[in-house]
Parts: sequence; C-alpha cells; structure tokens
Amino acid sequence: ASTVTRDEAEPRPYTTLSPVLIFRLNEVVSNPDGGSEWVELFTSDINATTTDRTLELWDAAGRIATIPAHTPFTAPGYLVVTLTSARLNNGGDDLSLRNAGSDLVLDSVTIPSLARGIAWARDEAGAWTDTDSPTPGSLNIFSVEAEEAASSTANQSTKISSSKSIASTSLISYDNAMPKEPLSSARVRLVGTVGSVPRLLGATHAFILLGEDGRAAIAYLPKHLNTPQFGSTVRVMGTLTVTERQMELRMKASDVWMTVSTSTPPHPRTMDFLAPGTDDAWGLVVATGTVTNVGTTRVLIDVDAVEVAVTIPAVSGYRAKRLTVGDTIRVTGLFDPRKEAPTIMIRVPEDIFLVSHAPSTVTAPETTSQQPFPDWSPFGAAAGAVAMTGGVQRLRTYMKKRKLAAMAGAG
Repeated sequence: ASTVTRDEAEPRPYTTLSPVLIFRLNEVVSNPDGGSEWVELFTSDINATTTDRTLELWDAAGRIATIPAHTPFTAPGYLVVTLTSARLNNGGDDLSLRNAGSDLVLDSVTIPSLARGIAWARDEAGAWTDTDSPTPGSLNIFSVEAEEAASSTANQSTKISSSKSIASTSLISYDNAMPKEPLSSARVRLVGTVGSVPRLLGATHAFILLGEDGRAAIAYLPKHLNTPQFGSTVRVMGTLTVTERQMELRMKASDVWMTVSTSTPPHPRTMDFLAPGTDDAWGLVVATGTVTNVGTTRVLIDVDAVEVAVTIPAVSGYRAKRLTVGDTIRVTGLFDPRKEAPTIMIRVPEDIFLVSHAPSTVTAPETTSQQPFPDWSPFGAAAGAVAMTGGVQRLRTYMKKRKLAAMAGAG
C-alpha cells in the first residue's frame, strides 16, 4: 500500500477517450534524510491531471506500492508516490513501474547505494545520476558546482559523482532559438514553438520546432511519443545534427518533450526563393503573389517573377478550388527543403489569405467615333440600303419613260 500526495484542487476529468498516457520513473529518494521514501513519476502530457489506469511499483523483492486509477497528479506532468514504510534497499535496489495485474514493465532503473538525503534522478539527457537537490513534483536540478564541491571534501565526494555531474552539464541549451554555430551530433535541449499540425509531414513521426527568428529544426520522435500540439511552446531534448538539407533533432527512447509557458511567437523569415540555404529549411516564411495555376493539392504563385509552389496537405483543411488564376494571395507556411522548386507548405486554412480577386474577364463592346450607326445600325443600314436601291430603280423607270415620250413626240 502507499499514500499519494494529492492536489486539493478539483482535477479536470481525464476520460478514457484520451490517448494512453506514457509514464516514466523520474526521481527516487531511497535513503531520505528524515521523512519517508518517495518515487516520482513523469508524463509528457501535462494536460492530463489524473492517472488513466492502475499502476504498480516493484522492487527486486516484489510489489511495494499500488497507484490507483484516477489518482490526481501532484503537479502538471508529475506524480509523487510516498511509500508508507522503508521498502527500498539503501545498499542498492531494482525499481520498476508496471501496469497493475500484468508483467508489462513500463520503465525500470537500478538504484545504487546512496548517501542519506541524495536523490537518484533522470537528467535532461535521459541518463540517471545522483543529486543532492531532490525536487519532488518539479524539474530535476543538477548543480553545476558539484564537481568543485566533490573535490573539496571526502565526505561530499561520497554524495555525488563528479563524472556523472560533468555528463549532466554537457547538454547544450537553447531557449526559443535554433543553434547558429555548426554542430555535429550534439546533445541539446531546445525550447521553441510547434510549427506543424499532426501528420502534416505524412507518416513520419515528426514535428517542426520553430525558434523566435523563424528558423526551424525537424524533430523525429520515438514511436511511443505523440506529437505536441500545434502552436504550443515545448522543451525537447535530443541529438541535433545539421545536414546539407536541414537541421534534424532525433530523440532517443528515453528523451521526452514538455509543454512550457508560452514564449515569444516566431517571426517569419525574409528569404531569397532563388537561393535558399540550410537556415531556411522548414523555416516560417510569408510570400505574396499572383496565382498562376490551381490544382487539387498545389497552387502556383508568381512572387516577384519567381514561381513558388504552395502545397496544401489534406490535414490543413483548405480547399484549393476556392482560388482562381489571377487572384492575389498572401501565404504563411513552412519552407519545404525536400522539393527542387521553391515550395511553401501551409498548416491550417488561415495560412492562405486572399488579398484581391482576379480581374473580371468580361469587358464591354468597343465603340469608336468612326462608327456611323448606333447598336441597331445593322438593321438601319440594311433599310437605308433597301430604300436607296428602290429610289435608283424609280429614277431609272422615270428616265426611261421620259426617253420613250421624247421619241414618240419626235415621230
């Protein structure tokens, strides 16, 4: 049995229609400096407020705690389980998280022998290390000065491992920005805005992360993680590599992403469509041009004499047939580096704004001052011609009669 710290506020129901939550072990205090032992769980879906099923904690000897379904989280993304008695071995133990009533292990970790008051915690690179700053219900903290403290006294050196402390600080952090310096397989922590809707990139389990300046990285997730919500601000960890085509962030199975407080939204980039660079790949761009061709999933626009393709995926919800050749539109979207021709991919219907409709193709009949007759002139002209022809015939008849009369008088 176990007791669980509960939030006094009324939780928002988390229904069974929601995706199955992904739980991970995140921090353990097996030898507390006063108080009870505790285990912290973490889920990347901070919109969830309760567990969606019954879970169990096991050590090497067997089950040590049961976490009932619908247990409220201690804080967004975190659940702290307080053990009712000393269950974990201070000399080292094996801890696992399981679905209740099954042998399915959701996560596991081997806990080493720890000094009193030291926590065994998962760092931002996904590795486990010890820390003298336990943080139940919040982000784990690893002191940068740990190595200096470890070398100052032999007592402190038993509390924290210098080599593990160095490893935990090797993660390069970027807040709301993409790296500008060349990187090769560097472990990073990026904070940015999610710039793509789910399944925008096809079957690939990936999303676009935008920095404040509109530059972007394409993040590839492990299979068990869902893509974050479009427009949200997230902190994500992974290995960053810059290729000739794009900036890629690849997450390991132990990496996670977390929603954080909203930051400055990304600004669209100003780019040369004739000479795009790696910095432009998947970046947020805006272009205004005249529609030259309309297809089912693609529209071509003329942007300052450069033909730019606008791709319209089905998940964007926009109907290309709403547009007509000659329309002037403003397009906001992601610059797709996979195409040979300059290509912008829209995400939502609002990414295409109609500036002006195509000019009317129906014009009034031309009139000139030379035209002798009004609109009904064909009929009037014909009547005049007929009248003129009749007059000539009458004149000829009259002249013929006069000629005959003169000849008769002469005779």
